Amino acid sequence: MQETHIRDVDYKLLINKQIGQEFHSLAKKKKRGIVMYIKPNLMPRQIFKDNDGRLIATEITDGAEKTLIIGIYAPNGPKVNFFGNLQQRLVELTYQNIIFLGDFNGVLNPKIDRTTKTDDHKRVPKIFFDIIEHQQLKDCWREIHGSSKDYTYYSTRHNSFSRIDMIFTTEKMLHRI
Repeated sequence: MQETHIRDVDYKLLINKQIGQEFHSLAKKKKRGIVMYIKPNLMPRQIFKDNDGRLIATEITDGAEKTLIIGIYAPNGPKVNFFGNLQQRLVELTYQNIIFLGDFNGVLNPKIDRTTKTDDHKRVPKIFFDIIEHQQLKDCWREIHGSSKDYTYYSTRHNSFSRIDMIFTTEKMLHRI
């Protein structure tokens, strides 16, 4: 999965069959977007996406196992509505294997996921934790590294490091990550 800044009308720029079949959520402006490439032998199919360049969910099949892959590019500001909409979509689905990844634009625990104090809008909202609990997802980084500090983003403006790019998965999938 990759963030893009390609307008929806320019989606053809993302087609690259050597990488895999592309699934994308793009916005009208070049402000945000995401693309996911999946090899055709995994029989990928799109389950849902938004039209704002922030969310896409794709199913893959490996043998008899189906896995839902959810890619996100969360908003920088308030996230309650974004995660609320995602939660409503997930309620209708039943998957034993889930991979949930992307740029969450917020931290789970400011004490270990950020080098400086954070504003509340830089934390993921409570509804996010509700999704994680309901889907029984594990933070892959924390499962392996405990409370170690490492970061995925540096803000020059705030002179701080944060862990905002994350991967969550069901326990059954942890060994595959």
